[in-house]
Amino acid sequence: MTASRRHVLVRDVLQVVLGPWPMSPWLILVMVMIVVHVTNLARFAGDGPLVPTNLSGAPASVATGAAFALTVWASNHLRSTRSRPLTRTWYLSTVIVGAVVTTTVRISLLGLSGIEATYEPEIVLQMLLRFMLLGLVICAIAGVNNARLTAQVDRAEAALALVSEQRAALFQAEETARSSVSHFLHDRVQASLVAVGMQMRQVSTGVGAVEAGRLGSLVEEIERIRTQDVREAARLLSPDSETLGIEGALRELARTYAPATSIRVTSSLDAVTGGSMVSGHLSAAIYRTVEQAMLNSVTHGQARSVTVSLAAQGQQVVVTVQDDGSGLPVGPIGRGAGSLFMDSATQSVGGSWTLEPADGGGAVMRALFPLHHPSERRDPGKDEHV
Repeated sequence: MTASRRHVLVRDVLQVVLGPWPMSPWLILVMVMIVVHVTNLARFAGDGPLVPTNLSGAPASVATGAAFALTVWASNHLRSTRSRPLTRTWYLSTVIVGAVVTTTVRISLLGLSGIEATYEPEIVLQMLLRFMLLGLVICAIAGVNNARLTAQVDRAEAALALVSEQRAALFQAEETARSSVSHFLHDRVQASLVAVGMQMRQVSTGVGAVEAGRLGSLVEEIERIRTQDVREAARLLSPDSETLGIEGALRELARTYAPATSIRVTSSLDAVTGGSMVSGHLSAAIYRTVEQAMLNSVTHGQARSVTVSLAAQGQQVVVTVQDDGSGLPVGPIGRGAGSLFMDSATQSVGGSWTLEPADGGGAVMRALFPLHHPSERRDPGKDEHV
């Protein structure tokens, strides 16, 4: 037997004693022990007082309860190992075998305790019937509790799945709104500013030199707002990953942190998968996850250097953001709005992320994104714009 199998066996045996089960084996043990101790031992009290007799037979009662609990555990372990369903035959067979084992252990240990107990057919039959009835009652109670717990777990899992779906839908709706506003700024607002600038230039030709100079300054300011402020706002709202690619979009994002923090972006996606593989929702999810990770590195970790890498691994995109900051706090890491946002971004395309201490200090965020996901069928912002 290998060390790993021994570890599993020891863990399972401890679970018999400690649980956790809906109706824990240790509780089954206690119930069997109490019932057997009260109802079965008085028969063999003999001529002595009942209390001393009960005390001398207490080890036998504990062993009896343990024998039944271990029989139930062994049956479940064997059934799970062979991937057998829990049938009525298996259930009743477990109860019968448990009654036989428990009766044998009971009579043997009572004799060792100095209490007169023999393998007479009448005594054996009575004990068998009592233990079978007791086993059916206890297993029925355990089954009811197990069914209730299973129903609660199913409801909790369904609620968690619904929350994840709602997070993903909210993230996608937000990205659609961002994209719509970005297109509005890029197309409508810029076009309007160009038109206003052209009209002001025309007006400046029919006024005096002073007024023409002022109008020229205003035209220059309008042009600066159009080419810098409006474009930057549109880029921040929704990066142009289709034109720049996800790597180019992340490089543009990294420039917003310069010169306070040096951020280097590397990617091997083009060589492995091609730029067309990362688009739509996947591109938005990667961008928003890296954006939040960069923000965490700069604000929480006070990092001076951050490295962002993207690579393909099978049918997944692996994104790593590693910094040289102050590292992670000791103990559990609190989950704030940033963590919830990264949950929404990654889960929107069926991905996940982790945060761990980096070798040599700092922290490293790793995210996995599947290349193919149902949400990739639609691209946020392409269906309708303002």
